[in-house]
Amino acid sequence: MRRLQVIETIGAGAFGTVYQCRLISAQGFQRVAALKVLQAQASTQMFLSRIRDEARLLGLLHDDSIINVIDLLEIDSRPAVLMEYIEGMDLESLLLQGKPPPPRALAELGASVAGALGRAHQAKHPTTDEPLNVIHRDVKPANIMIATDGSVRLLDFGVARACFDARESSTGQLMLGTLNYMAPEYVVTGEVTVAADIYGLGLSLLQAATQEDIVQPKVRKKDHLSHIDETLSHLPVAYQAFRSGIEDMLAWEPEHRPAAATCETRFDDLAQHLTGPSLRSWGREVVASALQNRDPIEDEARLVGREIVLDELLIPPNIDSETTESLTAPTFHESERTDKIDDMDATESLLNASAPAYDGVNTQPISQKPFPPHADTPQSDSSSRESRNKESLTGPILTGLFVGGIIGLLILSVIALLHLGEPHP
Repeated sequence: MRRLQVIETIGAGAFGTVYQCRLISAQGFQRVAALKVLQAQASTQMFLSRIRDEARLLGLLHDDSIINVIDLLEIDSRPAVLMEYIEGMDLESLLLQGKPPPPRALAELGASVAGALGRAHQAKHPTTDEPLNVIHRDVKPANIMIATDGSVRLLDFGVARACFDARESSTGQLMLGTLNYMAPEYVVTGEVTVAADIYGLGLSLLQAATQEDIVQPKVRKKDHLSHIDETLSHLPVAYQAFRSGIEDMLAWEPEHRPAAATCETRFDDLAQHLTGPSLRSWGREVVASALQNRDPIEDEARLVGREIVLDELLIPPNIDSETTESLTAPTFHESERTDKIDDMDATESLLNASAPAYDGVNTQPISQKPFPPHADTPQSDSSSRESRNKESLTGPILTGLFVGGIIGLLILSVIALLHLGEPHP
């Protein structure tokens, strides 16, 4: 049997604690892994379905720049996720420590994340060759991890939109993601495209360059353009070369934003013309130092020092569509701060904004505000009921028409006979 030796805590979030572990196979092979043990409130069917879907999706993508999930487990009756271990820190935590990537490193970072998004957007199922239609939906600094060797991982596909046969959860009419990094068209209409991921990356790079917090989106074009222009004016001199590229990524019209592959090429070219430390050299020095300076993390699940035998998996048999569609989506809170969208009369208080530190697999708040269904969702309940009602009424209507016709003919026949029996003048 496989065994896990839990070494130390390396991260914590609203839904669980992450540990560095040593994974030992039945044959004695060893590798370092990360284990996220979820808290009790994360044990709902909807939450677990999303975790399983994320694991399946990452298995289909299998990209060097996307965090890899190894297995889904149950430890001390708690759901747990076994992931690849990356010695590094997410971009948000680095910014909080006042350690933004220098210009050349930031350009390389932008190229790496854009490349990962581009490959995800264009990914096809490895056996059916059908498009997966992946949209991350939550690109932000907390979901961009920089390793000490300068490599980059895009984290948290737990709220990603994708299409594949084994999918358990459905998006339904829910908005998923983090409010402050949402593209304005997604906030207004609930419709999401790959351009929303480009928008989130653009905001992340802008935040890293200016070291200013990102505020809630503006949902009127004039306000949006004014806000973006003002924020770009705060770019330090060393980052002025980023202005044009970021401005294009934050365009109001989603169709005017460049594709991920275009962003990758653009930032690659930009990195060639910038001086200063590369992402690799910066990661070796600054990221390694930041890891040493992070605060101690509580061992909430009391696992450090234990050896755990892995004998229970969380992945169940396929769940039928009726069961999946009947799941109720809860609202998950990652912080007590509630942000409201300004200048929106009809869509106030859509989401609870989240501000988590990196914790490997990190599902974001889910809003129960109704929006038009997305492409990856089954037929809505209301339309299904309407269809069923139409089907259930068809039989009685036809029967009524048939019976009514017969009765009418009988009445006419009786009237005709009576008329024939009357004396003629």
